[in-house]
Amino acid sequence: MPHSLGPRCPMVYMLLFLQTRVTGLTTPPENRKLWRTRSINGPETPKFAGLGESTKIKVTVSSLLSLKLESDAEYMDQKRGDVLLLPFFVWVRNVTIENAGKVLDRVVPDLIKYRDQQVTELPDISYAEFPEVDVKPDPSKAYVFFCSHRTRDKKCGVTAPIMKREMDMHLRDLGLYRDFSDDRPGGVQVAFVNHIGGHKYAANVIIYLKSSGKNIWLARCKPLNVVPIIDQCIVEDGKVWPEKVRQVQKFKAVEW
Repeated sequence: MPHSLGPRCPMVYMLLFLQTRVTGLTTPPENRKLWRTRSINGPETPKFAGLGESTKIKVTVSSLLSLKLESDAEYMDQKRGDVLLLPFFVWVRNVTIENAGKVLDRVVPDLIKYRDQQVTELPDISYAEFPEVDVKPDPSKAYVFFCSHRTRDKKCGVTAPIMKREMDMHLRDLGLYRDFSDDRPGGVQVAFVNHIGGHKYAANVIIYLKSSGKNIWLARCKPLNVVPIIDQCIVEDGKVWPEKVRQVQKFKAVEW
């Protein structure tokens, strides 16, 4: 069951839009409207029923990058992007503003099916109506996201860059650091996300662990917490500290 310092929240799946070339972590209005309309907010919603205990999807923009941000005009103009689906650890690339909802209507049920079948290698997924869309598993063992919004809560905007720098250094020492161009399996990617958690829970850290299916939400974190987060929470697959935990979620883990 989720462990929360505050009111019990429903389990949440996360969609991450890639960061654009524009400075900051704010999505353009058309993107924001699109993804909000795709959110699933109640158990009565028939779509994606196989998600299990949760029918709520969290959508946020991130600082994760794509090589196409330097070479594809539609990526640079924010008309096309890539989506990371967690906790599935799957990338859906070449999604447009116009087809994003329909693409997810096809992709998510397939991922649920393969996850429930406990397939160890995700088969090639393609759709005749979306020939340009590319669906691929992510080889990372974990993702870590820091809330870094500077206007909603300055504590996040100040603390997050320091913590990310410390985390990148320690991950390098352990051979676990990965950036967006490094697809070696078993690494950890660290990125910034838009504001989450409210002012009461500043300095938020969101961790997704592939092998256990856990999503761990820590709050009130400081740079001195970075090494324990890596060594005990990520490497040891889920150890947490009650005074820092806002919520722990357990999803059905994927095998790919």
